[in-house]
Amino acid sequence: MQRVPVFLINLDRSRERLERMAYRLDHVGLEWTRIPAIDGAEALRAGCPDYDPAGAIRAGGRALRPGEVGCYLSHLEAARQVAAGGCTWGLVLEDDANLPADMALRLDALIGDLPDTVDLVNLSRRPRHRISPLSPRIGLVQAHYFPVTTTALLWRADAARAFCTAGRPIRLPVDLFLQEFMTQSGRGAAYLLPPVPPDDSQSVIYTGRRSGGVPHRARYHLKRLARLLRNRWNMIRTSA
Repeated sequence: MQRVPVFLINLDRSRERLERMAYRLDHVGLEWTRIPAIDGAEALRAGCPDYDPAGAIRAGGRALRPGEVGCYLSHLEAARQVAAGGCTWGLVLEDDANLPADMALRLDALIGDLPDTVDLVNLSRRPRHRISPLSPRIGLVQAHYFPVTTTALLWRADAARAFCTAGRPIRLPVDLFLQEFMTQSGRGAAYLLPPVPPDDSQSVIYTGRRSGGVPHRARYHLKRLARLLRNRWNMIRTSA
C-alpha cells in the first residue's frame, strides 16, 4: 500500500512530458499531484526576492541561469507541499523520472526500512565517497557525501520544512545546495543502484540563457574548490 504522497514538477508548456509522466505514474499505480514548475526567466523579469544574485556570485562564483532559478523555486514549492501535506514522507519527481514497473512496491519497502537518521533520500543518483549501510536488502546506504541530481527525492516532512527556510535566499543551484545541506547534517541516503534514474529527454526547466554573463573562471573554480573541501570535511565529521 502506498504510504506517501507523490508530487510531480512540470512546466505548463511541457504537455508532452506531462502526458508521458502521467502514463508512467498511472502504470505503476501511484497517485500523484502535479506542481506547476516555475519559469525562471519569467520569475526574474517579475522580480524574484528569493534569489540573491550578489550572494550567488559570493557562494558559487557566478550568477545563476534563469532555468536554475526556476528549478530551485519549483523544488521549494514541492518541499512546501510535502511539509504541509500531513504525512511523514513525500516523494518529489521531476518530469524526466524513469520509473521502474515495481515503483509502488519499492516505495513501500523503502519507507519500511528508513531509520530515524534519514531526512532525505536521493533515488536517482548513486552516492560517491563515504557511505554506511542502512538496508542491504534494498541497497540503501547513508550517503555522507550527498549525491547531486534532483530527479527523484523522498523528503521527510520536517526536513522539507527546514529546507524551505534554510534554502532561502537562493545562491546555488538546488542540487548543489541540497548536497551541502545534507552533507552538513549527515542525514542523507541514496541507493547503490538508483531505482529512478532520469530518462534521455533533454531538460526543459534548465533552458534559457545564462543570467549575469560568463563567470570569472578563477573565481568560479576557487568557490567550487572551497565548496568541495567543506563537503569533504563534513563528510568526515558526520561519518566518524
